[in-house]
Amino acid sequence: MERMPRNAKYDSLVTPKVIGHAYLTNGFVQSFAAFATWCFVLNDYGIRPTSSLFLALETGYYQLNSDVYNPDYPNFGNSMFGRENNKASLFWDGLTDNELDIRLFYVHRNRDTWTKCRWDPNDETIPHFWRISQVSRKQICYSVEANKYAQGAFLISIVCA
Repeated sequence: MERMPRNAKYDSLVTPKVIGHAYLTNGFVQSFAAFATWCFVLNDYGIRPTSSLFLALETGYYQLNSDVYNPDYPNFGNSMFGRENNKASLFWDGLTDNELDIRLFYVHRNRDTWTKCRWDPNDETIPHFWRISQVSRKQICYSVEANKYAQGAFLISIVCA
């Protein structure tokens, strides 16, 4: 209170020191924390973060509702594999492909692309909102909704960091 107020003509609020601290130091830390959070959440829902690079650009095969993923079955259990009229790209940002199992959709991918899902949809001891989507009422693991949860965690970590 004993200090004189700043002179608006000579003293600026934003100095090179403030910009360096805000954008270089804090920005780097926040970006790193947000991307790490995105990777951890995506991995928890069964998608290896390194394998998600350019995944939205790849085409795959839609599956039947009765198809179940099994790495020992031919084409991992996708009975529609090889039919060109069922080949498409997933819409990762919308609601149309929420119910699809991406392990069946991307049949051409190696089984090491996917990790074990941390939130078993049949385990009643895990809270419901971590296992089952409120939008599609299907499991979140191995679906495009896993990326939506990871993006939400990314944004929350930006605010918290």
